[in-house]
Formats: sequence, structure tokens, C-alpha cells
Amino acid sequence: LCGVESFADEDGPPPLEDVERLHIQRVLEHTGWRISETARILGIGRTTLYEKMARFGLRNALLTSKSG
Repeated sequence: LCGVESFADEDGPPPLEDVERLHIQRVLEHTGWRISETARILGIGRTTLYEKMARFGLRNALLTSKSG
């Protein structure tokens, strides 16, 4: 998992939730924040992806800056 090493410290590996958030964020960025494509790559449903995005506070910065 590229980049996850930076989370690790002498106490051990990063929490799984941190790894999951980072992975989802990277896939979202890779797909240009296309939800259906991101969900397909991750192997989860769109509803599940939306739930995880809400839980992790993941929002497309470009969309949120235009709406405000």
C-alpha cells in the first residue's frame, strides 16, 4: 500500500480505518470523483461508498468550493 507507511510509527501499523480512508480518497481522485467508477473499482455499492465518504469526511474540494 503506497503511502501508508507514513502512517506507521513505533507503536505499529496504522489503524485499518486510516488505510481505508486513504485508499478510498486515492481511488476517488484517480477516477475524477466519479462515484460509480470508484465503487466499481473498490468492489462496493454506490450507497456503501457514499456512507464511507460521509463517515470519513471525504468531499470533492472542487465541488464544495463552487457551491459555497
